[in-house]
Amino acid sequence: PNLLHIDALKEMNALSLIDLRFNQKCGKQSLLESLQSTLGSHVTVKMTVTYPPPPPPDVSSSSIHYLDKVGESPAVRDATLLRSQLEPWSTMALRRRLVADFGERHTQDGRSWADEDVSRGQVMDRLLTLYQQEEETRKSNSNSDINNTSTCSTDENGRLVLNVSGTLVEESIRQRVLHALKEFWSNNSSSPSTGNRERPSIAAENYMILCSPTMFNSTSQKAAKAACKLKKHEVLWNLAFEVINSVDEVFASQYTAVAVTHNFSGSPHIDKQNTGPFYGFAVGDFDDSTGSIMVECSARVIAKVNTKNRMGKVDGRYPHWVGPYDKKLDRYSLIYYKTVGEEEAIGPAVFSVPSNNVI
Repeated sequence: PNLLHIDALKEMNALSLIDLRFNQKCGKQSLLESLQSTLGSHVTVKMTVTYPPPPPPDVSSSSIHYLDKVGESPAVRDATLLRSQLEPWSTMALRRRLVADFGERHTQDGRSWADEDVSRGQVMDRLLTLYQQEEETRKSNSNSDINNTSTCSTDENGRLVLNVSGTLVEESIRQRVLHALKEFWSNNSSSPSTGNRERPSIAAENYMILCSPTMFNSTSQKAAKAACKLKKHEVLWNLAFEVINSVDEVFASQYTAVAVTHNFSGSPHIDKQNTGPFYGFAVGDFDDSTGSIMVECSARVIAKVNTKNRMGKVDGRYPHWVGPYDKKLDRYSLIYYKTVGEEEAIGPAVFSVPSNNVI
């Protein structure tokens, strides 16, 4: 609220409207109520309220049921579907995409896509329709152009795919990590059916988070638990540090947690708590060019980041997921991230130069 300079706004006698519907930082109901109370009834405040989440729309009077979200969590969504890849975005971001990337300013009945009575489901439905129309046009143009020699590849949803490779990790380190993770998960899986899943919203047979005690106040109960857990898995924590330190010494001094996973799959999501980019590293017998980290770079471009035996840097504040791989094979991974400290500005989704655009 302080950044809105409310006191200055109160002095603007001619002010009649404030439109914050596309401002990602302004989405709390409490802020809306505060502005309305402070500025008075003569000023109309428009805002897309995202917290607390609004109730689902009343569809009883409509013959069309627009689903606001499909799937209760990333773990149960089909990551190959465009809708699943878009679900992590806030409603505000989806509205902005309609306007900024597709030039759609109004619904068919003349309402603004930012209007509160236009539901998330309607916004999503329109976006998917526009993407489909673009893909049909692209295919039609490609089929009619016999001289088309473009090397650019697209995924099944028509979005451009850029290949990116992480930094290759020294073989001796890779082998030690693979051996350690195989042994660790063979001894620490809760059961073949449930596994050790500390992040149930993500599809993985096993998922454990190791946090540095620096994440918490040194006298807190959380810090004590983190220290105890870290002590128990000290060998694994130290080995993980060795891997990241061999690639990026600066980041190795900054990350505050490591996710240790086994057979992480799909699960398009955004890491909203991250304060900057993360690093991902994967080993296992899964096939080369599969099981990559997929990340959205823009509305029409995604990157396929090869992290097999490599350390790939990705900004998880964009939608990202693990690409398909043979589920009969094993994929182990270490994911390094930070959730405390000064927040870095959101920049590019990937940090390596793309190679040939071949899926």
